Amino acid sequence: MSKACISSVFQRQMEQMRNIKNLIFDNDAMGELPPLARLLFAGLWTMVDDKRRMEDNHRKMKKVIMG
Repeated sequence: MSKACISSVFQRQMEQMRNIKNLIFDNDAMGELPPLARLLFAGLWTMVDDKRRMEDNHRKMKKVIMG
């Protein structure tokens, strides 16, 4: 079988993926938040880079997280 070619853009996206563990939602403080706030937290978590930074673009955040 031949080795599949992966585009450099896709490879960078894969390297930047963030995983959310279910333990976050078992936290008492998280449990007290409204569901929309928990969704926002999870969405923002997936958008940050390795140094916990992200682009300050509110429209993009809304589009990506809230669809």
